[in-house]
Amino acid sequence: MAFFPAENLATVSIVVIIEQNVAEGAHSFNALLNAVRNWRGFGYRFEIIEHPHKEGSITEEVIGNADELWFFGTELCEKPEEALKLTPDEIALIQKRMNEGVGVFATGDHEAVGWGLCGHLPPRVANMRNWGDAGAPSEDRPWSYESTIRSPDQDVFRPELAGDSNRDEPDDFDVLPKPVWVLHLSKESPHELMQLPVRGVRKTAIRFLPDHMHEGKLHDYAEKPLSNEAAALVTEYKEGPFPQIVARSVRSLFDDADNPYNCVSYPVVSAYEAAEESLWGNIVVDSTFHHWTDQNALRLRFTPAWLHIEQYAINVANWLLGKAGRKKVEQAVVEYIRKTGDDGAEVIRLLDANERKQAIDSLRLNIAPRMIKQRIVSDTLERILLGRVISTSRAQVEAFARGFKNVDAKMVSSLDETDRQRFVLGLRFEEIRKK
Repeated sequence: MAFFPAENLATVSIVVIIEQNVAEGAHSFNALLNAVRNWRGFGYRFEIIEHPHKEGSITEEVIGNADELWFFGTELCEKPEEALKLTPDEIALIQKRMNEGVGVFATGDHEAVGWGLCGHLPPRVANMRNWGDAGAPSEDRPWSYESTIRSPDQDVFRPELAGDSNRDEPDDFDVLPKPVWVLHLSKESPHELMQLPVRGVRKTAIRFLPDHMHEGKLHDYAEKPLSNEAAALVTEYKEGPFPQIVARSVRSLFDDADNPYNCVSYPVVSAYEAAEESLWGNIVVDSTFHHWTDQNALRLRFTPAWLHIEQYAINVANWLLGKAGRKKVEQAVVEYIRKTGDDGAEVIRLLDANERKQAIDSLRLNIAPRMIKQRIVSDTLERILLGRVISTSRAQVEAFARGFKNVDAKMVSSLDETDRQRFVLGLRFEEIRKK
């Protein structure tokens, strides 16, 4: 089951709305959007359609078939009254698509960058961050702050740019990856958005994003007490769930001797995971679009940090795959599973014979290795076929397993995360084949 026929891949459509001032050049998003375009999941691929935003240009024709909507707000709104804002018709249409399960990504930058486009999205998205200039983190590194990593497109020392500082590029700070800290329970994997897939072990966390000296402010609804600003917006999520900060970073100020001080932690990625019974899709809001631009990301293209940065973009695309998108993919996946192997039948036979240990061993030896050969296949199938039942809670795993004859639900939930995932997916494979 490791290889899915390319001609049978379903296409998940991502419409990327970009303000026109950065559609091309150093501030374009080509590298990471191409990473998403080129990725292949188990049964599906992503199609990315870029749409430069003009007044009233978000129409049914543009986003009516989208499975995900991504918004890159890049215009600096120095005079908010002159900003190109979403029209009431555009907002209503976006709201309609969100109500139908379409996932949404949105980002801007410091001050009011992106306010016109993203600050006027439906409240469940807009209220996840501040789109103005209220307490956003800012960092100006000293001119003497040197890096051993050079930009691949500017890898020649240019004295005319260095001046007295001996600095080879005026924005040298962007050549350093930014460390991020992922928030998760100690015995569980990091949030899906911040996972690096590693063969045969518990998922490890993404540790780096592209560096930038100033970013927007995400609202942390887990803070106690809530900031006045977040408290005024919290009613949008009063019935739950709340947006969750899944990654943080640290910004520093520097004294006259170029020593860092006043290091402050701040959130960089916020995730809203729709409840299972909800018709809504998931939402991701980023603290800055500079995590995505060629100017920032490509400087790390030939370093180990690139794996983290590329995977973050791919994870966003996968995690925003809403119910409509999952249904599209499920048709392709189910048809394929029906036609593959007898591994699931063997697992069921062993369970019927009350040979539970042998059933688990069969999954480990037969199904699991073939799944692992395909990059995050098990994550993909979990998302498509189970609605993330495995990664949420042991109680949900138990509830799922109770639907199968001769399966000890508590035994399944007691397995570690990797074996639990493989076991339950094996049951789901056979359930599909029997239909």
